[in-house]
Amino acid sequence: MSDRQILTEADVEHFAQRGFVLVPDCFSSSFASEWSEGVYRRLKADPKQWLTRYSEPRIPADSEDFDPYDPTMWGREWISVRGSQKWSIAEQFPKVWGAMCDLLGGSERIMTDFWTDYSAINLGTTKWRDVHPPWVKELLLKWKKPRVHADMDDESWHIDNPQRMSMLQGLRNGLVLIALVTDVKPWGGGTAIAPESAPKLSRMMSKYPDGVDMTDPTNTAPVMRECSEIVYAEGRTGDVYLTHPLLMHSITANYRGPRIIANPNIEMRLPMNLNRPADELSILERTTLDWVRDQSG
Repeated sequence: MSDRQILTEADVEHFAQRGFVLVPDCFSSSFASEWSEGVYRRLKADPKQWLTRYSEPRIPADSEDFDPYDPTMWGREWISVRGSQKWSIAEQFPKVWGAMCDLLGGSERIMTDFWTDYSAINLGTTKWRDVHPPWVKELLLKWKKPRVHADMDDESWHIDNPQRMSMLQGLRNGLVLIALVTDVKPWGGGTAIAPESAPKLSRMMSKYPDGVDMTDPTNTAPVMRECSEIVYAEGRTGDVYLTHPLLMHSITANYRGPRIIANPNIEMRLPMNLNRPADELSILERTTLDWVRDQSG
């Protein structure tokens, strides 16, 4: 299929080789500021309503000292916040929509056409949190180079929306997006992604035409142990990563301030179909089929 809207030939090749592509400047910093300020206001007003996994904060929410972005408040470094707004992707994020159409074969194949301000927030580790001034922390990070990602066999590595009976030809999840609502710098909690995992999982799943349990770590962990490369979803506010649905990813340690991302899953109207005529295959389908046929990895 041709007539791409956004992605260049180099972008398509990168997706085919790495399982993801970065589209920069998909929304403005002012839009992102309104987004992050709205998240903060919702948590200040009623954290019990908006947190997806609520726990009593260390300080009552109605206290002046209550700071929802303080990791010591919740006893954990990661929180997810329900969305309160809903936007048309085509209207509010046209570059993202165009790239989605490029990868999935056109708007008529896409079910998910909206996006909310549901937010995944990495609050940051308390280690070195109070190191000042900022340049001292920067030097400390570059000198120490603390490891931020999990071991390859850690259960934090996952795909989104795994099913107990997942079939490669039955995948409805077409893409997983990682949208940067704040700048994400090195050591700043950027999502860890394993580029080798999507081809390996595609080949593994192709051997089970009747389905394989992708919720069972014993099926996915061996694949991750074969991976050797990790890339971090870092960049500037407004950048959006579009990733293959079988690209395994994991949370990372954050030595900077709160990092906010959105990671909507884009569902297709019909499942992945690797048996289409060659000229009707989407980039996603053609990439997956090429991975399955290449048994060298």
